[in-house]
Amino acid sequence: MSSSKPIRLLLVEDSFAVARELQTLLRGVEGDALVFEHVETLGQALKLLGRGRARARFDCLLVSLRLSDAEGLVAVRRLRTSEPDAAIVVLAAPDDRALALESLRLGAQDVLVNPWLRTADVAQDLQRLIRGAMDSRRSNASRPAEASTQGATADASVASSVFTRDEESAFDLRFQPWARTVDGSIHGIEVTLGSRAAQVSPRELLSAAESRGELDALSRWLLRRVAPLWIEWRRLGIAPPRLALNVAPSELHARNFAASRLALIDELGLRPRDLQIELAEDALIGAAVKAHGELQALRDAGVRVIADNVGRSQVALLALGRLPLDGVKLDIALIQSIRLQERASRAAVRGIVGFCEELGIQCCAVGVEVEPDATVCRELGVPYIQGYWLARPQTSKAMGEWLMRWLPPAPRATPEAPLASV
Repeated sequence: MSSSKPIRLLLVEDSFAVARELQTLLRGVEGDALVFEHVETLGQALKLLGRGRARARFDCLLVSLRLSDAEGLVAVRRLRTSEPDAAIVVLAAPDDRALALESLRLGAQDVLVNPWLRTADVAQDLQRLIRGAMDSRRSNASRPAEASTQGATADASVASSVFTRDEESAFDLRFQPWARTVDGSIHGIEVTLGSRAAQVSPRELLSAAESRGELDALSRWLLRRVAPLWIEWRRLGIAPPRLALNVAPSELHARNFAASRLALIDELGLRPRDLQIELAEDALIGAAVKAHGELQALRDAGVRVIADNVGRSQVALLALGRLPLDGVKLDIALIQSIRLQERASRAAVRGIVGFCEELGIQCCAVGVEVEPDATVCRELGVPYIQGYWLARPQTSKAMGEWLMRWLPPAPRATPEAPLASV
C-alpha cells in the first residue's frame, strides 16, 4: 500500500529464518514504507529502545514468546513498559495458546501464530493484522506518564478548537464499513473522530471535551459535518443503510437529549433510520437507569442503539438484555482468542449469537483483520463483521471512492458530482 503511512517495526525473534520470512512478506506489501529492524534477544531490544526516548521509536513490536533470555510473558511485560506507545503483536507457537491469551490481558494488541496464516493473500493478511494492532493501540493507549505539561495542555485545547475558525482542519474523521458475513453486502459505516493537532485517540478527545463542558457542541459539530456527505452519498445511490456514531454516556444524561438530537437530525435533512448510535457495554449499563427513556425515545423514532465491546462478562450480557437495544458489537478480544483456536471463546461467541437471536437484535464482530477471522465468524453464525479484512478506516473521499467500487450506484438523471470530503 504505497499510500499508507510508513511504519517502523521491530522484530524480537531469535530465529533468522522466521525474521527473513516475515521481512520478505511485509516488504512485499509495504515496500519502502516499511522500516524493519531485527534483534535476537530481549536484552538487545531493551538496549535499542533505551536510545532517544524523546519520542516513540517504533510503531509496532513483533515479540516472540520463546526468546533465549526471556521465556513466556517476561518480554511482553518489559517491552510494554519500555515502549508504551507502540503496538505489540505476540509471535506464538500453536502450543503457546494460554500464554498468548494472557499476553492480550497484559497489553499486547494481537497474536500471530507460527506457522503463519495459510491464506492466498498471506502477506496482505499480515499487513492488515499489524496495522490493525497499531490502530487499536492508538485508540486505547493512555497518555505516557512522562508526557510534558505543554503537550497535555495542547491535547486538552483540541476539544475547544471546534469553536474556532480552524475547526475544519482541527479534526480528522475516519470512516469504516461493516458488512453482512454471508455475502459481503455493506450495511453501514462507522465514523470516528480524531485530532490533527495532536496524537489524541477518539476516547481521549471525547473525555477532553467532556471535562471542558464542550461534549454536546462537539457531538453536534460532528453530525453537521457528516450529514451533507451522507446526503450526497444517498443521492449517488452508494450510501449504506446506516451511519454509526459513538456517543458518551454523559450525553444521554443531558436534559431532552433525544428530543434535541432528533430535532437536529430533521434540521440537517437526515432521517432517524439513517443513524445508529454506539455506546461501550460497561458505560451503557452504568447509564441505563437514567438513560432508559432517552434510548427508548431514539429507538421509537427509528435510530438504532448498539452496545459496543460486548462479551467480557456474562453478568453484563444479562443486564444488556433488559435495555432497549437494536444490537451488539463483540469485544475484539473474542476474535483474537478465537484466532488461537480457544474453544471457550468460540463457545462464548455462539452464546452471544444465540442471545441476540433470542432477543431479535443484531450481532457484529469487530477486529476481523484476516480471512480466517471472517471464516470463523461465518461458521459461528455471526451475521455482521467489521475490520481491516473488509476495509481499514479511511477519509471521506477514500470511503466514497471505495463505496463507488463496492456498490453499483443507482440510476440518476443528473451527472455525477464530485464526492464531498470532510
